[in-house]
Amino acid sequence: MKRVVSVLLCAVMLISISVMNANAALAPIAYGDANADGNENVFDVTFIQLCIASLEKMNKLQFEVSDVNDDGEINILDATMIQSYIAGLVDSYPAGYTVTLDMRIDDFYCDYGDAVLTSNETATFYAEVSMSKARAVTYSFYVNDKLVKNSEDPYFKYCFEDAGEYDVTVVAESDLGVVKEEYLRVKSIGDATRTTPEIGVYYTNLIYNELCDMADDALMNVAVLGADEPFEYAFDLYDGDKLIASQMMSEGNTFALHPDELKVMHEYTMYVAVSTGDGNIYLRDVPVVVGYTKIG
Repeated sequence: MKRVVSVLLCAVMLISISVMNANAALAPIAYGDANADGNENVFDVTFIQLCIASLEKMNKLQFEVSDVNDDGEINILDATMIQSYIAGLVDSYPAGYTVTLDMRIDDFYCDYGDAVLTSNETATFYAEVSMSKARAVTYSFYVNDKLVKNSEDPYFKYCFEDAGEYDVTVVAESDLGVVKEEYLRVKSIGDATRTTPEIGVYYTNLIYNELCDMADDALMNVAVLGADEPFEYAFDLYDGDKLIASQMMSEGNTFALHPDELKVMHEYTMYVAVSTGDGNIYLRDVPVVVGYTKIG
C-alpha cells in the first residue's frame, strides 16, 4: 500500500511540474525559477534534476533562468546553487548580473556603438550593472585592449583623435567576485568633416538592448547629430512584411511600444525616418523583441 501511495505521489509531482512547464510563458520568470511557477523552491531543484535525467524538457527561457551559475550548461551545479539560495546561504546568482555599456556624444545617445565621431568630439561611456542587491563594483575601461581607467566611477570620457576603428570594453567586477564584460565598437573620422548625420535610437524601460519588458511600455527615443532642425519623425513597426503600428510627428521624438499588445519572444522591426531642416530624409531600422522580466 505504501508503495502504491509513493508511486501516486511521484506521478502527481511529475504532472504538476509538467503543467507548470506548459504555463512557463504566462508570467515573468526570475533566475532560479526553473519551472516558472513564480516561486523559487525545491520544485525548481526537482525540475532541473528531471531535465538532467531527460525526463523533462526546458524551453529557451527556462534554460536561461536555470543556468544560475552562468556557465552555459544545466547541471547539478545549478541545482545545488538554487538549494543554497533557498537555504539563505547565498543571496544572489552570478547569472543575475548583467552589464551594459552606452555611449553619448554630448546629449546624443549612440546605440549599438555604430556612431561616427570626429576628433573634436568627446564620447562619454556609461557602464551599468544590474544586481539583486546593491554591491560595490569596480569598472575597468579598455580602448583596444589597453587599460585607460580603473575605478568605481561608471563614467568614462574619451576623445578619439586619430581616425580608425576602436573597441571600447568595460569589465565590471563586484565584491562577490562576479565579473561581467561588454564592449562597443566606435569609428573615428579624425579631422574629417562629418558628411552624414547620425540617427540614434535608444530605449527607456528596456533590458538586454532590444529586449523590452512585458511589464512596462518601452519608449523608443530618437536623437539626431549633425543635421539642421527642424526635425520630423515617422515610426513604422513591422511584423515581417506586415505593418502593425505607425506614427508621424513634427514635435517630440518618442514612440511608445505596448509590449502587452505584442507577441512574446517574437522579433519585430521598427523603421524610423527623420526629415531634417535641409530637406533630407534619413532612415534607421531597429530590432525589437518583447521579453520577460528576469530578476537577479
